[in-house]
Order: sequence, then structure tokens, then C-alpha cells
Amino acid sequence: MKDKGLKQTTILTAAMSAIALSVVACGKSDIGSASVTTRGSTAVSSSSAPDSDVHIADQLDTTRFVSAPCSTLTAEQTEQLGISSERNASNGTACTWRFGPNLDWALQIYYVLPDAKNGLQNLYNQKAAGWYDKGYFEPTTIENYPAVFNSGTDLRPQGTCDLSVGVNNEMIMSVTVHGQVGRDNCKATGNAASAAIRTIKAAGR
Repeated sequence: MKDKGLKQTTILTAAMSAIALSVVACGKSDIGSASVTTRGSTAVSSSSAPDSDVHIADQLDTTRFVSAPCSTLTAEQTEQLGISSERNASNGTACTWRFGPNLDWALQIYYVLPDAKNGLQNLYNQKAAGWYDKGYFEPTTIENYPAVFNSGTDLRPQGTCDLSVGVNNEMIMSVTVHGQVGRDNCKATGNAASAAIRTIKAAGR
């Protein structure tokens, strides 16, 4: 996506992204086709999507995860999601996990601080300026936090789905999945984001 107001996001957004998660009978998630509902809570909900005036009351402290993005998912979560426990940190700003039969697909999580330090609101401002006219911008919620499926170019038919979550009033957590073509990888992206939010919450307790 082309985000003039975001630091370093243009390089990372469409880069590596992939994971399609599905809950199987044994309780382990397979990256291919998961339900977005996990652990009895609604991970993704479009019915409660925020309006353009984004304010987060229950703000999350992401300090430790910004500097160590690979700690956003625990070993237990990577097993549940069906992704490789091996991960690769890119310049200390993003973390990539591989999955799929030949580990050809990938999930990437990174954190973005807009220049204006206005978090998810920055994306709504960009939308109003027409940044997503040729892509997609679909508000939703992840674990009761405001989020947006968004990209300046729509690569979902090719297996890529981008998601931005407002974790506090300044910071955005970005989750990108590039998985099997023909799968609903946005469900996978939502599942990964839901797991990440639970990790961040647990760290703050």
C-alpha cells in the first residue's frame, strides 16, 4: 500500500504475507482455511466496525514487541496456527513465519507508527484522500480492537491479504498473509492477528 503518512510501511506491506488458518478436530489450526472464531470469542467482526473517529480506550503497550516482533506469537500459538516455529526478523522491524507443504507461504507481523502518531485514524484519513480507491478498505474488529483490511492494490485473488489493527491510539499492528491462491486468506490474517492481540494483552498483565 502507498502510505505517505506511515513510516516504512510501503516496503513491508505487500512483501511477504501468508497464512490460512483452519481449526481441525484435534484443536490444531491448519493455515489453510480457518474459522475466524477462536477460543469462544469473536476474533473478527464486521458488524462492530469503528467509524472514522478512532479512539481506543483499552490501549495496549506494544513497546517490547516493536523491538522484538517475533515475540508477538508464542511457540504454542505457532503450533495452533499451523505455522513453522522458525521465524525471521527483518531489520528488527518485522517478523516472518513460513507455512504450507513446502513452506512456500508466509505470515508477516510488524508495527507501524504514523508520523502523526494517530494510529488507525491515519488510515481513515488516507482513505478520505483516496488512497484506497484502487484497492480495498474494509473496517472490522479483532478481539474488540478496531481494525481494517486494507491495501492500495487488491491482491486478495492472488492469495495476499493485509490487515491493520489499532492496538493503541498511536501504533498500528500490521498483519500480512500470502497463502494459497483461492483460499480466504483474510480469515487466516484475522486469526493470526487475534492470537497476536492475546499475546500482547497477556504481557501487560
